[in-house]
Order: sequence, then structure tokens, then C-alpha cells
Amino acid sequence: MEAGNVVAVIGDGAYDSTGLLKYLESNRIVPMIRPRRDARTDRSLLSRRSAARMVSNIDIELGAK
Repeated sequence: MEAGNVVAVIGDGAYDSTGLLKYLESNRIVPMIRPRRDARTDRSLLSRRSAARMVSNIDIELGAK
């Protein structure tokens, strides 16, 4: 197997952490990580806050608890 450059990381809410997102951003790696359902929308990186708001709004529209 050849080594290559990582361009994106896909993960579920278990990988939703500010430390990991900062690391990925600083290394120009695209994070494709779904925010946790209870993710705060008033802290962390701007991109994560925006994603958390979107997930929250979708959950509200779908009637998820």
C-alpha cells in the first residue's frame, strides 16, 4: 500500500471535537464530521457552529428529540 496525502476525513459525532477540527483545519484537511446532536452553537470554530445549527434545525423540522 502506498502512502498518500489525506485530503478529507469522514466521521460521525464521536469525532466531533474542537481539537480534532483545529488540527484538520491547520493541515488543510476537509472535515466531513457530523456534529453531535447536542453540539453547542455558541462556541468553537465558525464552521462547526454553522454545521451544528444546520443539524439542530433539521432535527427540529423532522421532529427529532
